[in-house]
This record gives sequence, C-alpha cells and structure tokens, in this order.
Amino acid sequence: MDSYQLESKSFLDDLVPRGARKAIAADWGVSEGYVSQLLNPHDERKNPIGEAKRLLDYLQRHAPEAHLAAKTFLGLSANEHVPEVDLAISLGAVAKEVGEAFHAQLNRKPNARKEWREAEIAVSRHTKQVVKVTGALRKVG
Repeated sequence: MDSYQLESKSFLDDLVPRGARKAIAADWGVSEGYVSQLLNPHDERKNPIGEAKRLLDYLQRHAPEAHLAAKTFLGLSANEHVPEVDLAISLGAVAKEVGEAFHAQLNRKPNARKEWREAEIAVSRHTKQVVKVTGALRKVG
C-alpha cells in the first residue's frame, strides 16, 4: 500500500467513530462494512480521499491552475488553512500505538513488527500535524 493510502486510512480510521460510519453508509447507500473497509489501513481497497490527495498533489506540481480550480470545486480554500486538529488527540494516538508495540514486543507476540510500524506511522502523522499547526500559526501570528 502506498503512502497516500496508508496515511489517509490511518488518519481517518482513528477519527471516524462507528456511529458516523453508519450515517455515512446510509447517506451513501452502501454498507457500514464498506465504509469501514475504505478507512481500514489493513485493507487493500483504495480510499477515495487518498486518491484525491494524490491527484491534487500531482496537479499542484504539473498544472497549478487546475490545482486551484480543483480545490475551489471541492470547496477547499485556495490558501493554506489553519488546521483544526487537536494535537492532544494525535499525541494520544501515538501513545496508544507505542504502548501496543511495547506490549507486543515484551510478550514476544508475532505481530510486534507490525505494531512498531503502526507506531512509526502514528509518530509521523503527529509530526506532520505539529508542523502544519506551527506553520499555520506563524502565518496567522
């Protein structure tokens, strides 16, 4: 699985509770299981948000005018926005993943490597959020 998919799925899987998944599935006319599979970082199905981010990144590199038009079409600001991310939640996800990795390693579980990889992803995601927030705060402040 590529980084666009892994990052979007890992990020959203932690944020979208079961009740929201049910509501999304009902609005979309699909099963709750399908929505959960799209958000599951261990499922190989492509997440449309990851693919949209990939396309936006490519447009930004190769067709900047189309990139701005696409962001406008999607209702996104053409300028960077201040992320509305609670860093405490992100840091909590890091603590959870690191704790699970230590638990797996100390108990000699066969999935210890997988748990450490998930911890690395959580740390990377948190670091990106911190960079976004501090960068946005510098622009605002």
